[in-house]
Amino acid sequence: MTDPAAQAGLLYLDFANKYLPDLFKFVVPIVHQGENGREYLGSGVLVNTNDRHFIASARHCIERDPRPIIGDDFFVERNRIVPKQTVREVRRDWHQTLDIGFIEILPLNLSSLNLAEVHRSQFSSRKIVEGMVHVIGHPKCLSDFNVAQRHMIITKAAFGTNLLDETDECLTFAYPVLGVRFNPEIRSWETGPFPVTPHGFSGGACFGVEHTVQGTKSPIEKIEYNLLGIQCEWDANERSVSVVPIKQWCDFLRQSCGIN
Repeated sequence: MTDPAAQAGLLYLDFANKYLPDLFKFVVPIVHQGENGREYLGSGVLVNTNDRHFIASARHCIERDPRPIIGDDFFVERNRIVPKQTVREVRRDWHQTLDIGFIEILPLNLSSLNLAEVHRSQFSSRKIVEGMVHVIGHPKCLSDFNVAQRHMIITKAAFGTNLLDETDECLTFAYPVLGVRFNPEIRSWETGPFPVTPHGFSGGACFGVEHTVQGTKSPIEKIEYNLLGIQCEWDANERSVSVVPIKQWCDFLRQSCGIN
């Protein structure tokens, strides 16, 4: 009988090698200021709709001095993280009650930056009935901020999860307790504890990846990526994360910018 951890690891390895690099291209880090004046790390999703360019994110990631980091190129000055390539902001707005918003930007040379935009055809408001989704962001636990050396490492990451609850304004997903990782010492896959908190994933993308499972050597065949929503908060007691459905973001964009 196949070991469940090994089977899950094989599936994730195929997904990680083939499709996570594509999903990572849609998401950028956003450094922003909290209410206490401290620096925080969040995420944003590059979006193209009606040939206008946006960074969709959580409201709390763009309210105060947001600095999207494009091309992972930045430096630290006076305890403040400064992107070397400044995003040219056209306008910025956020929802008054939901934790979503956007920064409209001038076009970027995405190919040279190894980035990509989610197009409107990839938005999905279909009801989630089964399967796993993937949340992409920049977890704080994987970042390394050294003020003295004016250095910081920011790492993209993803976690797969399943739906717990679904309403018009909120998708609730489980935050994993255990993950699957490859142990090079025993050359096998094994389960292990997941990071305690998802801080840094806020504003990141929640993607559905439609695929079919074929066989043991290459189990995943991608069909399409669907942007389901924007991750905005988490509940430590319930160990769950909340995602604002992409329909709410589109409705707000239409109200704010007149984009249908």
